[in-house]
Amino acid sequence: PGHLKIAMASLSPQEEKTLRAAARVANETGLSLTVHPSSKIGGNSVQIVKILLEEGMKADRIVIAHVTGTFWETDLKTLVLQPGSWGLRLDTARALLDLGVNISMEFIGNTMDVELAGEIWPSDWQRFAGIVTLLKEGYGGQMVMGTDLCVKMATRRFGGEGYCRLTKFALPTL
Repeated sequence: PGHLKIAMASLSPQEEKTLRAAARVANETGLSLTVHPSSKIGGNSVQIVKILLEEGMKADRIVIAHVTGTFWETDLKTLVLQPGSWGLRLDTARALLDLGVNISMEFIGNTMDVELAGEIWPSDWQRFAGIVTLLKEGYGGQMVMGTDLCVKMATRRFGGEGYCRLTKFALPTL
């Protein structure tokens, strides 16, 4: 492979061991590493990076996925009970970028909500607001974009725009 990826549901002791093992493999092979944190532990992405750095990984070989999920409050209950929580939040993204890692912004075109689970995903314009702000702050060299088509309804075959959403809408809009 040219790149490694690890997904995490939590930062349990067992997952920390797996994370450290992935860092060691990346170091031994010279490959870069993407970490896919659960949306529920997005705030722990900074801790994830600190663990990887402890294992000797170079920051510029680390990519943290799904950072746009931290740009806005996603908890439905909080959004309803605290209308002041609706604004742009870039603290996690900036903390990661200041550590020297790369962040991945994806789900462009995936505007589904999982309200029954109590979660609301940011829309593309909300993601763009965060991306543009970070670009203006000079972080462009550490940012990558993608689509992460993880549901059938986002594909062209099932009514979505598929991968074309990134090149035909997101990039020209930005």
